[in-house]
Amino acid sequence: MIKGFDASHWDNIDWDNLSPDFKFVFLKGSQGQTYHDPVFQDNWKAARDKGLLHGEYGFWVPRINPQLQANNFLNRGVDWSLAGVLPPVIDIENQTDGSDKYILANKSECRDNALQLLEAVEIGAGKTPIVYCSPHFLQEYLGDSKPFAKYGLWIAGYQPTVPHLPDGFSNWVFWQQSEYGTQQGALTGGHLDIDWFNGDIGELNKLANL
Repeated sequence: MIKGFDASHWDNIDWDNLSPDFKFVFLKGSQGQTYHDPVFQDNWKAARDKGLLHGEYGFWVPRINPQLQANNFLNRGVDWSLAGVLPPVIDIENQTDGSDKYILANKSECRDNALQLLEAVEIGAGKTPIVYCSPHFLQEYLGDSKPFAKYGLWIAGYQPTVPHLPDGFSNWVFWQQSEYGTQQGALTGGHLDIDWFNGDIGELNKLANL
């Protein structure tokens, strides 16, 4: 497996002193209809200059029109056809604004919203997106994980071995193993999300148009 990390404005990345073991990074670009991560553009340039394969992720918000969310995500200036750019990612997980009760009470509606967002991103980016989620969220909160299985999976599970896959998925592309990693590549001792790619460097390069 190939090591990488993901980051947002919450992370103060020392780009000059990252572990050489890191080969890729995903950076938060958007959330919902209007939010833009304030350091996305700076981080994007830094990752590119560092020679890391790099991709954008956007955070799904259930009560916002999926096309408007897609427009916000797609307007971060990313060209997904360029060499070194990884596929788009939509982060579908528990909500930071307390909307989980709403999701549980409206599973079908929220599931359709998330799927429509993924479809809109795929059309706009010209690339099949990847779904970031925990092992349980799609089934427990959206009622059915199988409709999402046509997309690549970035599974979150903070444990020694790869977590079980949601129903319908036969494999995973990325695994977020730790939220307490360090810029030196350790899985503990810090506050950095550490990820793995399920393949060799040649397969990862191919995913990033190389």
